[in-house]
Amino acid sequence: FEDNVSVQFIVDKLSEMQDKYNGVIIQLPLPSKFKDDTNLILATLRNEKDVDGSNSKNYNFIPPVVLAFQKVLDSVGVQLTGTKIAVVGLGAIVGMPVAEYCKQHHADVIEVGLGEHGKIREAQVVVSGVGSPNVISADSIKDNSILIDYGYSYVDSVCTGDFDSDCYLKCKYYTPVPGCMGPLDVAFLFENVFKASLK
Repeated sequence: FEDNVSVQFIVDKLSEMQDKYNGVIIQLPLPSKFKDDTNLILATLRNEKDVDGSNSKNYNFIPPVVLAFQKVLDSVGVQLTGTKIAVVGLGAIVGMPVAEYCKQHHADVIEVGLGEHGKIREAQVVVSGVGSPNVISADSIKDNSILIDYGYSYVDSVCTGDFDSDCYLKCKYYTPVPGCMGPLDVAFLFENVFKASLK
């Protein structure tokens, strides 16, 4: 963004775009200049155009990150109801929507914040979107757990997830980084765009 771009300019442009296109997404996080205005800018999206499910009260589209999460659970035969699921990091992009979805479907959700990794050991499924390399160690997870990794960062130019590689020796299933949750997320985003085009 140029220095002279205002919140009102963004809101006006978003309104114009929504008159022309089937779906609109706002890439988060916004530049630091607009951090305090994020909710205001997101609220500009009309529910029928918000294909990323950015607004918490958008009942038109389930967020692609949630659809990707559900797809992984379906593929390994896990039902949400009654399952203990640890959600590491409660950011607006991954943690909050996934945790809310799990609660709505009667999972036993364990919200894990900074310095609370001891809680992870209680969970059958661990979801992380922190974006900090190898932040979850093998001694933090229980045997035969399922690890769903949205996090990615680069260490010596190598893309790395939130789970230390030793976790893979201890778990039942895991989603690799890169190559799993990111592409699934994009696929479900396009599915939402397609649905929007039919409305």
